[in-house]
Amino acid sequence: DPEFHFTMTMTSSSRSQPSTKNFDFDIWQAGGGKGTPLPYEQSNFALYWEELPSIAVNNDKTQEYHLEVHGHSVMGRLAVYKYLIETTGCFGIHNVNDSTTTTSEIIQKKIWGEQLERHFLWGYASILDWEARSGRLLFPETTINLETNDNGIPPDDISDQSWWGFVNFNFCICILLGAIAAGVVPNCSCLVLDDASQELVDTDSVVKKSIQWWSDFWKGPFTKFSQSLIATQNKDSSSDAAVVADAYDCLYDEMNTNEWMVHSRVFQYAVFDKKHSDCKSRNLLSQMPLPEQEFAVGFCRIVDMLAALNVRTDLVTTSENGVGYLPLSVLSTANATRTTDNCMEQKRTKSVQNIQKFSKMDHDTIRTVVSFWRRLAKWKSIRENISQILDHMTHGTVLEKSKELCKLLFFFLLPGNGIELARWVAFAGTVGMLYARKKP
Repeated sequence: DPEFHFTMTMTSSSRSQPSTKNFDFDIWQAGGGKGTPLPYEQSNFALYWEELPSIAVNNDKTQEYHLEVHGHSVMGRLAVYKYLIETTGCFGIHNVNDSTTTTSEIIQKKIWGEQLERHFLWGYASILDWEARSGRLLFPETTINLETNDNGIPPDDISDQSWWGFVNFNFCICILLGAIAAGVVPNCSCLVLDDASQELVDTDSVVKKSIQWWSDFWKGPFTKFSQSLIATQNKDSSSDAAVVADAYDCLYDEMNTNEWMVHSRVFQYAVFDKKHSDCKSRNLLSQMPLPEQEFAVGFCRIVDMLAALNVRTDLVTTSENGVGYLPLSVLSTANATRTTDNCMEQKRTKSVQNIQKFSKMDHDTIRTVVSFWRRLAKWKSIRENISQILDHMTHGTVLEKSKELCKLLFFFLLPGNGIELARWVAFAGTVGMLYARKKP
């Protein structure tokens, strides 16, 4: 059982000590493969997760606590993800408002697994880690020599001129603010933000929209998921494990669909909606080198395809699929066309080229591509193996690509519901009757 293997390698003792080994980002990008998630010790999180500062600060005099968030620090944002992973799921939903209660821990583990490994925000944190390692959170043209970074910890600064940093703000700080507004995190006396983050919250239209959308997600689909899941587990406590797992997957997928909807809405508003001429996102985007601009826009458009496939972003899935062959430096005219014999670099180059192609597609073409994958996503076997399918389609041999293409076409043509099945039967019957009439 791959999930059992994963949770066994992610024990409390293994997480209590920072990693002393060199972090191999190549392995983390590739992942362990379907059914063989990488051990926690090989993830980027093993380097720093337990050392992250808590954003919850206690006041000994009043016995209250407040949240202190450093929104333009990589470790500060990672600390936000850690706080959300450890607290969202029960507070304000199951009459639990105290993070120290045993009840809250039990509910959290029922929802997210024994090590909280099923929380969807692990994937968000992994992308933030890549953005930092590749220099994308610093000034657009800054590059980082990963080979000289002995401890494996990514640079901590986030420039207010970084497009990637601004966009990630909407998928980190705004998620936290939305959770606070929705009441799904423990009550706190106040929230203290750094000056740059507070200015964005007070003045930026994209950030304000994002906070509202994430608040709606926490109050609506997420709360429904948590309530339904606990109710189902309590009702079917004696049911077969497979039945319980199927019920969990069904509820999780519904929540995950709505999560991706917010993701897509943020990108649509921040990047593609031309009505907002003063949009900070587009202004920062225009300052980057053209190859990086094309990569960034393509990156945003691929989100719609991932949303159509309802890809999961939990730690188990991320450890299986990897974070993808994403470039380790900001793209420029000078390095966009370089050649290399390194296999991993070749895969990164190919991934960049494919992502950049999405930036040049018109709206109708994108919609067709998304519709194609949304139809294929009806089939569980496609959803569960999409990482391997895309890897073979992108980096495989001619034979591997042919096999995957035939598989996709087969599933695409299969009837996806009862109405389509009826049409297929009617069509086959009509063809059969016409053929019978022609026979002498």
